[in-house]
Amino acid sequence: MQSAISAIPTPEAQTLAMAVLFFLGGMAVPTKYGIERVEGFGRWVAVKFPYQSPPGQDEQQAMKRAVYGRGAVVEDGADQQADADAAPVESETGREAAQS
Repeated sequence: MQSAISAIPTPEAQTLAMAVLFFLGGMAVPTKYGIERVEGFGRWVAVKFPYQSPPGQDEQQAMKRAVYGRGAVVEDGADQQADADAAPVESETGREAAQS
């Protein structure tokens, strides 16, 4: 039993102190700010992954669909065609025309 307990690695005091310091520093950061930093790090890591668009789509169109969702209207107007499985969006002008 003694040999099993002595075989457990124990951290050095300096390493343990640094871990406690970093933990306390992380606890002192406002939640929203901390989450934004973590999300920023995630985006930085995700940018490093290679992207290959599906067959039959150019890379820009596929990226816009991945970011904005299927059937979304994007700024340049190139991807305005709605998909058949996308839910219809009711517009203000459509409601006004239906009421009159």
